Amino acid sequence: MKTFVRSIVLSFVAVSAIALTGCSKKGEEPVDIDGRLVEILPSGGSSKGGVVALSSASSRAVIDAGYTRDLTVAFARIDQKSETDATYPAYSTVAAALPATWSKGFTVSNATAITFTVPQYYLTRVTNNNTKLVGWYPHLAGNSFASGEVSIAVDGANDIMLTQELEGNKDAASAFGAAGKIFNFEHKLALLKFRVYAKDSAAMKVGYGKLKAVTLKNQLATCKIELPGSQASQITFDYAAAPDPVDMKMIEKKADSTDAAITFPLELPVLSVTDNGDGTSTTKKNDTECGYALIAPVASTGKVTVAIETELGGTKEVGLTLPTDPSDGSVGFLAGKAYSIVLCFTTSGIEPTATITEWKDGGEIEIEI
Repeated sequence: MKTFVRSIVLSFVAVSAIALTGCSKKGEEPVDIDGRLVEILPSGGSSKGGVVALSSASSRAVIDAGYTRDLTVAFARIDQKSETDATYPAYSTVAAALPATWSKGFTVSNATAITFTVPQYYLTRVTNNNTKLVGWYPHLAGNSFASGEVSIAVDGANDIMLTQELEGNKDAASAFGAAGKIFNFEHKLALLKFRVYAKDSAAMKVGYGKLKAVTLKNQLATCKIELPGSQASQITFDYAAAPDPVDMKMIEKKADSTDAAITFPLELPVLSVTDNGDGTSTTKKNDTECGYALIAPVASTGKVTVAIETELGGTKEVGLTLPTDPSDGSVGFLAGKAYSIVLCFTTSGIEPTATITEWKDGGEIEIEI
């Protein structure tokens, strides 16, 4: 088995701007020079391009810099308590998440608007007027937010992102979007992108036939984030209400913004060797994409097993070797990294290999079957 690793960085940013409108509590009239309230109007864009997997009520897809649909995100807000008390309440006291729409048109250099469903305003008092915000994605009806904890299903299709906690106020130098006030949406799952090929026609036609399904065994089903989630201990994964591990079927779609379905059962392409006529030859795997899965991170002490079902060969379970990132020596399938898992079908077994693609590039694993 061979492992190859390379690295690419991805982050999403939300850059706040200010506008004027609205109303406030009596005695907290705005001190803006125009005498009007300052509304919190964030905006967002991709700082380095790349891809992010999306799941919403009506669509599941992978987002890149040219993505053409809006995203639904959410924030939690806490404010300094009073003019004489600079402390903040705990996030567990927040009654509800603040849903917002991140407008389509993501690009590497341009930010697009994030609009709160219910308009939000900066505090208008002169002292102790700071607000803290922390954001996450996705914000779906099936997820929950209560007592400062966000619960999001890990189902193979949902990407889960979390921002750092930022503090700001209505003054231009301190407003969200000023220097040091940019929200970075960071991935909290690992992306496994599957590809497949056969080493020879015998393996494809006689040994296995077409690929019917790939299932990841014993996966964690729920991500829980205790806001603000700035410590590793505040982001946990479990099996939700089920006492047993969950088997997760690979998403049978392309891992790009087309979200194109892949037809199953899938015929295995066959490795080819071409004579170049000069005493050398060229070998091509001809491997093809067969789906993806976003999973809870797997540390160096963990393991990932996949069940591979074919028309003629039945179902076989194989383990994935955890890759090592040469840039920092980290081992495992890690948050924010994408891995290419190549399933190689032979007459004797499945040979997996893996590389990392898009996101932070984590490596390649090839499995021989």
